[in-house]
Amino acid sequence: MRLLGLAPDPDKRRELRSGIAKLVETGGADPTFYSSLAAEIEEQRRKSRDIERCRRLGIAVQGAVQLALENYGLKLKLVDRGFDYEVTDSTDDVIEDVATTVEVGPYLLEIKATTKGQARLTPTQAETASEEASRYVLCVVDLCDVPEEELDGEWTAERIEELANISSDIGASVKETCELVEIARTNDVAIRNDAALRYEVPLSIWEAGISIAKWVEMIRQSQKQRL
Repeated sequence: MRLLGLAPDPDKRRELRSGIAKLVETGGADPTFYSSLAAEIEEQRRKSRDIERCRRLGIAVQGAVQLALENYGLKLKLVDRGFDYEVTDSTDDVIEDVATTVEVGPYLLEIKATTKGQARLTPTQAETASEEASRYVLCVVDLCDVPEEELDGEWTAERIEELANISSDIGASVKETCELVEIARTNDVAIRNDAALRYEVPLSIWEAGISIAKWVEMIRQSQKQRL
């Protein structure tokens, strides 16, 4: 009856029966096989859901930045440099690890989200911050108090403005940490599996950042001073 409900089409139903038969052939009478398989599938679904949440959040932040630029009459080009998927196979905490990187004129804006308080950079993200320290800007979207159901809703520029904090002086601090890690990697007694490291920006640092509107205002003032 369950198969009839899932697949009323006879050909599709035969495919399902064949797939189930292969699972039973592999797992036999071991109940832990099926429970672990179900848990693995559920985990993959959770990761896919969180990836989509972060992707949509990154797009929303770009929209909020673009709106602020337009409000201040700034004609800076905004270029989406991509969404960082590389960590999805090695992390259990997608929301904390993935990032969207955007170029806003001469600035490199990296968009991160946090549900735990600290902003966490992967080694690749930390390397970017270190190499681009002079123009690197970190935007942390605080989701700590955002209800679960709201994460799947539509993000407005106003809501993003309430949640986002921008810090433009993180790159130098990250660079120092990256240099220490590099030393540790090449020592006689060296660290291993450094790809699993995470670089934490404490809440006390990123929370002291400014809003998107204030950041864009600072850009405008900086441009006026150069003219």
